[in-house]
Amino acid sequence: VNYGGAKGEEIVTLAQSIQRSVKQNFGIELQMEVNMI
Repeated sequence: VNYGGAKGEEIVTLAQSIQRSVKQNFGIELQMEVNMI
């Protein structure tokens, strides 16, 4: 939930950064489970 002033694009960029970090550090590929509208 975005309670601040972040834009949708910024949220997606953050999620992608987290996915890359988890894959690099743990070898686990995360999948997004949200529907972008």
